[in-house]
Amino acid sequence: LFPDIMLPAYNDDRTTALFWIIFLCIGYFVLMQLTFGVLFMSFQAHYNSVYMRKERKTNHSLEDAFHALDTNRQGWLSPTAVVEFLEFEYGSSTVAYRLGHSGSLGGKYN
Repeated sequence: LFPDIMLPAYNDDRTTALFWIIFLCIGYFVLMQLTFGVLFMSFQAHYNSVYMRKERKTNHSLEDAFHALDTNRQGWLSPTAVVEFLEFEYGSSTVAYRLGHSGSLGGKYN
């Protein structure tokens, strides 16, 4: 369909081929890149907003978990509290295996 539209003008004046070549190059190489650039920037902005929302939610959840474990409101967790939590969460045999079969962090942390 498209070449049929150009052919009568091309038969009348051969310089119209130059117009159509320039028109197609601008259409394909400039406008297409512009369209894809706008789409990419829009996608990137949406992705960044979703990522930042997820990051804020993760940080908020970690802070809530820390405050739930920090029962004395010290601002830090003792190694014993961490081991107790891990034993509760994963079972004492798994934690003992991970800590070197001793069941504790050794004398220097208790």
